[in-house]
Amino acid sequence: MAQKGSDRMFYALVKLISKYFLWLLGKPVIAGQANIPRTGPVIVVANHISLLDGLLLFAFWPRRVTFLSAAYLFKMPVVGAFFRTIGAIPVQN
Repeated sequence: MAQKGSDRMFYALVKLISKYFLWLLGKPVIAGQANIPRTGPVIVVANHISLLDGLLLFAFWPRRVTFLSAAYLFKMPVVGAFFRTIGAIPVQN
């Protein structure tokens, strides 16, 4: 399904804000981006070392990301709004 121009712009804006927020917390070091295929399907599995893992992936992954996330997180005011904004998909436990 093709994205509307306004959706792409909003996604890009939220991604940019997320990058700057993370830089304020302590400039993350990103390694290995040359190994990410530029086209075609990719499945990324994050091993949650930190609660910021998902935000880091969203902010610095060079391609658009669609997350599968626990449905209960969508009920949290800030987290839920963020997930809905970036098009995350809720998954029931």
